[in-house]
Amino acid sequence: MNGSNGSSRSSRQRTVVVIGNGMVGLRFCEKLIEFDVSKRYRIVTFCEEPRAAYDRVGLTSFFAHRDAEKMMLQRLEWYRENHVELHLGDRAKEIDRSGFVIRSEKGVEIEYDTVVLATGSYP
Repeated sequence: MNGSNGSSRSSRQRTVVVIGNGMVGLRFCEKLIEFDVSKRYRIVTFCEEPRAAYDRVGLTSFFAHRDAEKMMLQRLEWYRENHVELHLGDRAKEIDRSGFVIRSEKGVEIEYDTVVLATGSYP
């Protein structure tokens, strides 16, 4: 999938892999979807946590209502409706920069055009 393979990069959907599905990773996905009106991008995201993006800042309020769903920043349906391929509980373990491939701990391999690192305060 690199530029030297001779394929017409403008005629196919480009794959953006977002590593991290916290507040920043989710916000990137939301903005890409908002501005990608011609659907040029396929979005794949890896999240080592078993839950999709949630409000970590408001986590202490969880104890008031004890409902994890209220902490979610987007419903799981949002990911499906917007064709975001969400890999929960699966950490991206390798970025093969020469082969343009992401490999996850669970053995998933995704060819990419662009990688966004949104891992928070640690890589």
